[in-house]
Amino acid sequence: MTTVGIHQPNYFPWLGFFDKIAKSDVFVMLDDVQFQKTGGNWTNRVRMLSPKGASWETVPVDRSGSGFRRVNEVAFKDYEEWRSKFLRSVSHRYGGFPFVLETMEMIEEIVELPTRHLADFNLRAIKKLCETVGIEFQIKLSSSFSLRSSSTSRLCEIVKSVGGDTYLIGSGSAGYVDMEVFERNGVRVLPQRFSHPSYLQIGRQEFVEGLSIIDTLMCIGRSGVGKFIRA
Repeated sequence: MTTVGIHQPNYFPWLGFFDKIAKSDVFVMLDDVQFQKTGGNWTNRVRMLSPKGASWETVPVDRSGSGFRRVNEVAFKDYEEWRSKFLRSVSHRYGGFPFVLETMEMIEEIVELPTRHLADFNLRAIKKLCETVGIEFQIKLSSSFSLRSSSTSRLCEIVKSVGGDTYLIGSGSAGYVDMEVFERNGVRVLPQRFSHPSYLQIGRQEFVEGLSIIDTLMCIGRSGVGKFIRA
C-alpha cells in the first residue's frame, strides 16, 4: 500500500498538517490550483496566540491584476517590510514562552529564504519544519504533473501519478469529495484520524487548538512536537 496525502502549501500550518505528511508515503502540494481572489486563506494566514487569545497572522500578497491566478503565481507584497513585522509579531506573541530562543532562531532562518513567491516560501518552510521535528518526507508538486482532470478525479489522478493506491483524507475533506469516484478509479480512501494533543499554553486556562505549529514549538520545543507527530 502506498499512501498519498494531498494539500495546498499552507502558511506555517497546524499540527494536523504535519501529521498528514508523517502518515503519507508521498505528499503532494497543490500549487497549481486557483488562489482565492479576495480575503485570506490558509496559504497566506494562520492563527497564533496573542495576549487576548487566538488571532490571525497574515502575509500580505500582491493582488494586482485580474483573472485566474494559481497559488504558485502569487507573490508577496512588500516582502522586506512583511519579514521584519512578522518577526516582531511572533517575538511579541511568544516572548516569555519556554522555547522561544530555539524557535525564533529557526523562524529567522526560514524568513531569510531567498524567494518572493508565497507557495515557494511555504514549501521551503514546511520542509524545514519537517526536518526540525524529525518527520521523514517525500514531497512533490502537482504542477510537476500534466493533470487535466478536476475535483475528486484530479485527486485520483495525482495518487496514480506518484504510484499510489491510497488517498489519505483529512476529517474536513469528507464533504468535498465524491467517494464513488475513488471507488471507480480503484483508489482506496484512508481516514487520517488526527486527534489534537493538548499542552500548556502560558497565560491560558483553556487550551486553544488548531494554531500554527509555531505555537507548539514555542510551548514544548522541537523534541516535544516530534513525539506528538510520531505518537
